[in-house]
Amino acid sequence: MSTTILNDIKRQFQKGDVVLQLISINVGIHLLIGLAYVIVYLSGIGGPSSGEWFYRNVIENYFYLPSDLGKLAVRPWTIITYMFLHKGVFHLLFNMLMLYWFGRIVSELIPNRKIVSMYLWGGIIGGLIFVLAYNIFPAFSSMTQKPPILGASASVMAVVLASATLNPRGQIRLFLFGRIELQYVALVLILIDILTIPNNNPGGHIAHLGGAFMGWLFISQLRRGNDWAKPFEAIHRFVTKPFNRSKRPANKRRQREPRVAYRGNVAPKEAQYYSQKKQSSTSHAGPSAVASRTGYSRSFSQKYRDMSQEECMNAILEKIRRSGYDSLTKDEKSFLDNLSKDK
Repeated sequence: MSTTILNDIKRQFQKGDVVLQLISINVGIHLLIGLAYVIVYLSGIGGPSSGEWFYRNVIENYFYLPSDLGKLAVRPWTIITYMFLHKGVFHLLFNMLMLYWFGRIVSELIPNRKIVSMYLWGGIIGGLIFVLAYNIFPAFSSMTQKPPILGASASVMAVVLASATLNPRGQIRLFLFGRIELQYVALVLILIDILTIPNNNPGGHIAHLGGAFMGWLFISQLRRGNDWAKPFEAIHRFVTKPFNRSKRPANKRRQREPRVAYRGNVAPKEAQYYSQKKQSSTSHAGPSAVASRTGYSRSFSQKYRDMSQEECMNAILEKIRRSGYDSLTKDEKSFLDNLSKDK
């Protein structure tokens, strides 16, 4: 049974679906901490409340993000670890559902691997703004004990704002509310965080706003040709490398897919990337040339036959900006997905 579960996890990492990878990491860490809690409780270390002793003195003390600058200085790793910890099943469930829903939207519009960097940047900036707020605002100066924070909410808010920035008129179906545009979902979430700062968990709401700001900034910079994902992509490749080893037939050459790159002042504001692969016979070929290989419809090929791949992509992204992602045809969605996919 354990072998089957490990193989399932390995397959998810081999597929390269970073949204499921992040969810797997968060859930796995939560389960490991829960298991350690039970073991310590049964061992009786720390007295009758040994489980609580373990959580408070080990997990909370060394892995939560402290608001105290002195503690943060000696535990700098907490700026990363806090965003993978959750207090309770419902805290974990809500964050992972949000990450799944909005992560799927983002992965349809930019290369899949960028979401890991977006998640990390959102958590880091959200955490830093939380620490800064607790050390500069008078409302928190009277606190004798400044609380730490934990949770993926700031990282998830970065993904939510990224989806709304990429496709503001795109829609998501919400229970009891029906279909709502992403820009309004993001606006409501931001307003809730702002208005509830004076109530419970002010530090958490401030961190959410920091993560939201980072999600918007990440996409805005990406459109200008500044790829903030690069520092984390090398780390992601290193972590997932053991899962990506697979045996390939010696007589079968690996087919190289078009790589995606970013460059400023080339495409319109809505275009985040363009195909960088140079081909002597197809460098200026539109989707009609691609259609012969990948099975696009004749109407799609005729519509875009006089365009290069880059021009076709820009036209499709402009259509998304005007009418939303759902306005695309099946072939247009497939064409955009093939360009953005990182094999």
